[in-house]
Amino acid sequence: MRKLFGVTLAMLLIGLPLTAQDKKPEGEEKKPLTAKQLNKEVLDEIQKFQKENKSGDRAELLKVVDQGFERFLRAIEDNPKASDINDMVSFAARYVTSEKSMNKLGETVVLKTNILQGEKPFQVIMMLGGRNPKFLDKAMELNKSKEVTALVSFLKAQAAMSEFSESGKKEDKEKVLKLVAAVPADMALDIGSPRKYEIGKMAAKLPKKLEAIENLAVGKPMPEIISKDLDGKSVKLTDYKNKVVVLDIWATWCGPCRAMIPHEREMVEKLKDKPFNLISLSADGEVKTLKDFLEKEKMPWTHWHIGASGEVHDILNIEHYPTIFVVDHKGVIRYKEIRGEQLEEAVEKLLKEMETK
Repeated sequence: MRKLFGVTLAMLLIGLPLTAQDKKPEGEEKKPLTAKQLNKEVLDEIQKFQKENKSGDRAELLKVVDQGFERFLRAIEDNPKASDINDMVSFAARYVTSEKSMNKLGETVVLKTNILQGEKPFQVIMMLGGRNPKFLDKAMELNKSKEVTALVSFLKAQAAMSEFSESGKKEDKEKVLKLVAAVPADMALDIGSPRKYEIGKMAAKLPKKLEAIENLAVGKPMPEIISKDLDGKSVKLTDYKNKVVVLDIWATWCGPCRAMIPHEREMVEKLKDKPFNLISLSADGEVKTLKDFLEKEKMPWTHWHIGASGEVHDILNIEHYPTIFVVDHKGVIRYKEIRGEQLEEAVEKLLKEMETK
């Protein structure tokens, strides 16, 4: 997370429009802004800054976003029993720019509001608990309902899954399984959307994901991948044996994925005479979306279409985009989640290994 810049409260107030907390005409009482009204004002301030500052100074933009966050924080503190307090917290979370701010919001919710003791604190717990284990502990302490206990267990299981993915330690795996066991199979929560948040079904899938993580560890053989090319023909990873292969699981709508394209293009050109293949696996919903994109963007390497979900996603345990695997000529996973110069250096190292054997 980006660190918060040292901006004093006095500075935060500069240039902001009057709100219910600002000075009012004598004898006149203004109603506090609703969450939606405040969000509109904050967005207007951000958009105004962006229009007036063409230099694209990111540090200054973050200060404006932080100002918006502070306004929401004051609104929560000043009117903690507002009918839309849950929305107020949810909007505030959108303007968090640092771990410090996230922790500050969590403390305010615990100390100033009764959200966690309410009947449906689920959305707030999800938004604030993912990066704040102490907040999850406090939520379960203040609300001992089976729903909150299940949700906290599930969120902690997801966090433990990430830890296991990095460590591979047996104790981390057992931690995940223990937390999963605390989530009833039929548990579904109303998080304020038309669809239920079916954490029971999602938790039941985590043990299989653990198995996938183990099978995809660096040093393990890469599982066989069977997919479709742009013409709908069946293709498989073993067709590329005796070559160094980079698997790039991406989507045309993914900003970080698209940012990789220029360097990937340079790398492919540089290594065009080497036993190397870059295979991009598109997670776009429709193959036409990919084809249309490739007509405009030069990406002269191998492309497969795996869709938004399915067997390949399960085999590779896809949780985010891009997901990168680097496989050596023997079909062994040698690197994961590397990009740019680091990716190119890894490929060149594996190619040299081939030459010396």
